[in-house]
Amino acid sequence: MPRYSQFSKGTKAGVLGSILGIVLSLGLMFVPLGRSEVCTSDGGCSVVREPSGIDYILGVNGADPALVFWSLFILGFALIGGYGAWNENRSLVWLTALALLALTLLGIASIGPFVAPAALLFLLAGIWLRHDHKSESSGRSLPRS
Repeated sequence: MPRYSQFSKGTKAGVLGSILGIVLSLGLMFVPLGRSEVCTSDGGCSVVREPSGIDYILGVNGADPALVFWSLFILGFALIGGYGAWNENRSLVWLTALALLALTLLGIASIGPFVAPAALLFLLAGIWLRHDHKSESSGRSLPRS
């Protein structure tokens, strides 16, 4: 069984970002994002939950397909970035970091603040994986002639 301490800090940050992205994705898919109050003409009011992403798949009227799309987008990149971090593949980690950072900036008024922590963890993982790789290769001394 691998020990947790043997992994580099870039791998740890990438795996943590992946877990956070998966949790965020599942939250978008299954958790209703709000509630609204509906009042009738006879004066009766009731609280109605907003549809979640799974409601669109199930065919509920008024459900937003964007929740499903962004949930699958985040899930896909979280899995790709987690795989890249686990295998210390910096290019996959950077691809994930840039995609999630773009989503953070484009959705700054809506979904961006939720995606930002995962994007920053992947950004740190990309930087730390690069640094760890450089420090391993620069630690060797060249033979003198």
